[in-house]
Order: sequence, then structure tokens, then C-alpha cells
Amino acid sequence: MLTDRGSAVELDVIDDTWLDGVNVLHLPAYSLTAGRLAETSAGVARRARAAGVLTSVDASSIAVLEAYGSMRFLALLVDLQPDVLLTNDDEARLLDLRDRPPDGVGLLVVHRGRGAATAADFSGTLATVSPATLRDAADTTGAGDAFAAGFLPALQQGVAIDRALAAGHACAARTLDGPGASVEPVP
Repeated sequence: MLTDRGSAVELDVIDDTWLDGVNVLHLPAYSLTAGRLAETSAGVARRARAAGVLTSVDASSIAVLEAYGSMRFLALLVDLQPDVLLTNDDEARLLDLRDRPPDGVGLLVVHRGRGAATAADFSGTLATVSPATLRDAADTTGAGDAFAAGFLPALQQGVAIDRALAAGHACAARTLDGPGASVEPVP
């Protein structure tokens, strides 16, 4: 998978009005580790958090974490203080995360494809939820992003953690039937 940010790494100005009406700000590690975009993204995350917006970071990939450095990434999380860190199992292992979030993060969510997703805070595991149905995937591209798209709004709306994880699984499942990171519209 080629993750070329193109001219996005040059983004250096975010108008505060862009956060008007925003309830959830989700940032991939890709946007926090490259070019001017990294500082711009960190700045918008800080402003969103100060405004009471639910903020989340996705670990994105083993490659980006290795290139940026695991310890450096964990230090970035301490600085940003996101409400949620989303990882897959491999990313959690690389960051040495077990059943608690790293310092600075309120909630760790580890999604595992066909396996159960877990959510943990500093008291330990809060919920473990398996996908409702297991089926073969035509392509898993975008499933982790879709999981976040189902989970985060549910969490922001105050849905119980186990139900928010189930919403993440349901959204991710919609991406598995066709090639690429796309879904058919819901009828």
C-alpha cells in the first residue's frame, strides 16, 4: 500500500472555523509524522481538544510507526492527550500496549479484523466484542478506517463501549465485500 500524502504534507494553516460543528476529530499517524502537516495536525488536535471535541489518533501502520519511532510516537501521544488511540493487534504489539492505554491517552481500542476488538482505559479492559458475523473478505483495505468511522461517533454520542465496538465492527464489515476502500450506499 503506497501512502503518499502528496501536497498535504505542506498544509500549515487551519482556520479555527473549520472546527465549527465538529464533534469528533480523528487523525491518522500519517498526518502527525510528516512535513508541515505534522505540526498543523498536532495544533488542530490541541485546539479541538480544548474545545471539547472527542479526539482520536489511529496508529496507521507498522511502517509509519517504525519510521517515526515507537518511543517518539508514544511521546507525541503524551503531548496531544487524545481521548482515543486506535490500533490493530500488530501496532499495539509494536507499541508494547497490552491491556491499558499509553500515557496521555484516555482509551485504547485494539481492533483485530475477524477477532474481537477490545477497549481499555487505565483500570484495564472495559469491553471485548467480536464481529457479529464472520465471512471471507474480498479486500480488507479500509476496514480499520471504517471501524473507526463506526466506533467514534457512537462513543461520542454516549453509547456504551461494547455497543460502540459493535458499531465499529458493523461499519468495517460493510467494506469487506468489494475491492478497495469503498462501500455500497445503504439502501
